[in-house]
Amino acid sequence: MNTMERKLAKPPIVEVVLDLDCDLRPGLDLGGLEQRGRDVFCDLYPEVRLVYWDEHRIEGSLEGPPRVSTARRGLQALQFFQQDGRQIVQVRHQGYSFNRLPPYEGLDRHLPEIQRTWELYRGFVLPLQVQLVRLRTINRILLPVTDGRVSLGDYLKLAPDLSVVHPMNVGVFATHATGVEPGTGNEVNLTLTTQPMEGARLPVILDIGVAASVRLETPDWEGIVRRVQSLRLLKNRLFANSVTDRCLSLFQ
Repeated sequence: MNTMERKLAKPPIVEVVLDLDCDLRPGLDLGGLEQRGRDVFCDLYPEVRLVYWDEHRIEGSLEGPPRVSTARRGLQALQFFQQDGRQIVQVRHQGYSFNRLPPYEGLDRHLPEIQRTWELYRGFVLPLQVQLVRLRTINRILLPVTDGRVSLGDYLKLAPDLSVVHPMNVGVFATHATGVEPGTGNEVNLTLTTQPMEGARLPVILDIGVAASVRLETPDWEGIVRRVQSLRLLKNRLFANSVTDRCLSLFQ
């Protein structure tokens, strides 16, 4: 069985994000792009949300608790939502993003819409160059628990398993790893962590982020797609090497 090509009936993906970080025009006013963004995206993405970043100041005092105040605030992104909320196009301070929530039907299914919205983004933001391509896939895996226990090694190849030292019930863990793929230079950021129990199931988040530093002209869609496909292959290999066949059977 080739795990990387296996189609899952119930894939555990809860969100996929494609980021294209760009070299933008000096002095670009993100807030000034809101109306233009509404004009070009409103046909399929009618709901708009503004995302802000805040910088806080903490002032200590010997006479009382520290005082926290907002020192600076800025607009981080314009988010354009599909009416059902399952698809998002973002005009970010660093570039363009496309978010897809379930149901996720595979990257090939969504690439035409990514290209269409990228071209709309290019038309009014006028980015100078693509500097980074990032693909992130967040998986939520529900492991069956019996009598408060689950053998993590039966499902996950990367999870710590203290039962080899001493039998114990399910606990909390978090694993984080970064690396660079030889040959391509693609970067990896992988996180594996648990969430609170849901009845007789233990939710585990497998968050796989892969990225490539590039220098691509913004009209070069074929060059962008080649990088995306390279990242996709790496992401698939990472997923295949993170879970067992028994885990894959949960998604059939």
